[in-house]
Amino acid sequence: MIIRMHNKSVIVFGASGAVGAAIIKSLQLRGITDIIGTYNNNRPEIHGCHFFHYDVKEPVSVEFINSLCSLIKHKEISIIYTIGMASSKQKVTSTPIAEWEELLKVNCLGFGMTYKGFQHLFRRNGARIIVFSSNATKTSSEKNGPYTASKVALESLVITLAKEEREYGVRLNVIAPSLIDSPLADKVLQMKGVTKEQHAKSLPWGRSIELAEISEAAVSLAVDDYWKYISGQVIRYSA
Repeated sequence: MIIRMHNKSVIVFGASGAVGAAIIKSLQLRGITDIIGTYNNNRPEIHGCHFFHYDVKEPVSVEFINSLCSLIKHKEISIIYTIGMASSKQKVTSTPIAEWEELLKVNCLGFGMTYKGFQHLFRRNGARIIVFSSNATKTSSEKNGPYTASKVALESLVITLAKEEREYGVRLNVIAPSLIDSPLADKVLQMKGVTKEQHAKSLPWGRSIELAEISEAAVSLAVDDYWKYISGQVIRYSA
């Protein structure tokens, strides 16, 4: 059954990735029609959405802010932020300084600057914001240190913002999944020298998280009213 939600607008930061595309599909199945997505390199071929180019490594432009404000108007706003980058999966002492800097810039500072740039829009109607992190912040596995550090910093930032922005009615939460079955996951496993089959055998359910599972979880947290009370939480979606 499709539930119509005409009073909601959702912005998906990082809509060009597999997770972002799955989230948009889940939103559309719920009948949410006001969807805005951002992309960096390739514009998604998804109908029924407004798309804008956005690079988290660049300052937020006034034109972009004004464009979003004119589209959203006075509806309830939900934000699902999926932007991030993987590491080269080297040991801490082998990872180049430039990679450390880029991971921190994209995976942590990128969200901080996004929030700073759009703070007035997010505060206007008390936005509900879901930020994607990783269960790597709990496992701290070998050859993942720089990536893990950038995501730990992200989670700390989101939890702090949840406290600071409470007075404006903004709710921020983190969803931290383990590896999701996607093209990016295939690339990560290849860098680790592990096959999909080997990885699956190491998991309690014998498989990675499916895209539909994680997208439905994120969308529910972002738009369903029975999650409206929580803020400043890290929700681990893993086996």
